[in-house]
Amino acid sequence: MNLNKLKEEIKKIVLDSSAKLAGIGNKERLKDAPPSADMEYSLPDAKSCIIWTYPNPIEALENYFSKKERMSLKKFQHFAYITAWKTAVKIKEFIEDNSGFKAFAVIPNGKYRKRGGYSNIFKEDQSYPDFSLRYGAVAAGLGHIGWSGNLITEEYGGSLYLGGVLTTAPLEPDPMAEENHCNKCMICYQACTTGFFAKKHEEESQEVIIGGTKEIYGNRRIYSKCAIGCAGLAGLSEDGNWSTW
Repeated sequence: MNLNKLKEEIKKIVLDSSAKLAGIGNKERLKDAPPSADMEYSLPDAKSCIIWTYPNPIEALENYFSKKERMSLKKFQHFAYITAWKTAVKIKEFIEDNSGFKAFAVIPNGKYRKRGGYSNIFKEDQSYPDFSLRYGAVAAGLGHIGWSGNLITEEYGGSLYLGGVLTTAPLEPDPMAEENHCNKCMICYQACTTGFFAKKHEEESQEVIIGGTKEIYGNRRIYSKCAIGCAGLAGLSEDGNWSTW
């Protein structure tokens, strides 16, 4: 199977899994990015990354943040992570069964590189993922990094889940997104009750280079803050105006 046909079939598998966006990035675009963008950590001689998205349903988000109900959002989250993993395994097997190339299915979330023999999400000096799906998504042309540090897409904003596969196949990369649709409105910061990322100050920002484009976002704190807040374990915010649940 030639590379163009391989790419076409891979995207078909992705979109058949209910994903809304799919793209292909390559190693060259990630050469100046942080260590978590190193594809060869997980797959030696990796050349390409295949990244796709499952956006949260708008109605589920509105019900969650308006305190009407939360289970529809939780059920979709479960669907997205399970489906992302199953689809990644399916694509890995497809690539290896139909070409002479290797592939690696990326665990969608919660898998971090170990430092000092263990992974720790409760310290500032913490581990980072085996492969950053959000960096890969930028390289694959799906969007850019917003102030929250999450991927922001033109079509679905930033409330979405990512899946990914790495491969040694030198697939043709898709065009990178031209515009960053994060305008730093800071709703993300206001919505976060745990202080996971920094306020809007240049000294509290960090930057990465992906595909020659500078991505600037707020400094992220201890990852457990994100887990606590997004799991619905945080109460009312200090000013009494907001909570995750």
